[in-house]
Formats: sequence, C-alpha cells, structure tokens
Amino acid sequence: MQYQKIAPGLQVLLEDFQQQGFAGLTRHMNRLGVIGVENSPKPPRTVVFIRCEENASFGHLAQLGVRVNQLQGTVRTAILPITSLDPLSDEPTVQRIIPSRYLPCFPCGKPLSLDMGM
Repeated sequence: MQYQKIAPGLQVLLEDFQQQGFAGLTRHMNRLGVIGVENSPKPPRTVVFIRCEENASFGHLAQLGVRVNQLQGTVRTAILPITSLDPLSDEPTVQRIIPSRYLPCFPCGKPLSLDMGM
C-alpha cells in the first residue's frame, strides 16, 4: 500500500474498518461517500476521486470491484470496495486518491435553483 497516495480521511476510514469491521464505518457514513449495509453480500464501498495520468487504464482492477467512471482524464471518479484502496494505491499511474464528501443540505430544505431569470 502506498500511503502517501491515499488522503488522510481515507486512511482513517480504512484503519477503522480493518480494526472494527462494519461498526468502524458508522462515523464516516454521513461525511464520506461510504456505501454499505451490515451483513450484505456486497462489501462496504466508497466513492473517490482519483488523480492519475491522462490515459491511465484501470480495467484490470474490475476483478477487485474497482469501477472507474471515466476512460480518460487526470481526475476521475470511482466506486470501489474499501479493501481495494490498497491495490489502487499501488498503481503506478495513480498520484492521489481523495474521498468524495457529502454536501450539506441547504437550511431552507429546498433544492438549489439554477434559474437565473433568463
């Protein structure tokens, strides 16, 4: 595992999961893009941003459950099992793995309108 490539928040998430199992994820679920249900056949997953080389290929990581959403670009999004952070960080084309974060709700409870009156 290349710890210098993994953002601190993801390192804490991974450590909590390794030490406490699913219970270690609960404090991260409202903050980071963590998806999982206890006793589910699917492993807990997280949504991340990947800084990588423009034409990096990640198809070979699909067998580990890593799904990168773009085929090219220096910043991409991905969803992967938390345990797959290790092999993703070992990829030579990856510079950084950053957690996605949930945005806070607006106080009025209404969705943001992009209508500029035009």
